[in-house]
Amino acid sequence: MPAKRSKKLAGLKGETADENILFDFAHIAHVAGFRTLEIDRLLQQDPDRERARRLLTAARKPGQYKYDDLETRITQVVNIMATA
Repeated sequence: MPAKRSKKLAGLKGETADENILFDFAHIAHVAGFRTLEIDRLLQQDPDRERARRLLTAARKPGQYKYDDLETRITQVVNIMATA
């Protein structure tokens, strides 16, 4: 008697979606004229800005640094990353 087969479900298996690809597709959808809350949410979470924020806030122990304007510094790091 054959073993009982389980149904295969489509989707990711324990992995998370690539945040760069999601951001790029949201940008393309927005440029094409699509407007949804999900697209807006994805566009607000620019992966490069999130990486730059993590880098700058984790580079030193809290209390060992202070940024006059963290958002400006994040933008500078993102601009450097954009040249790669």
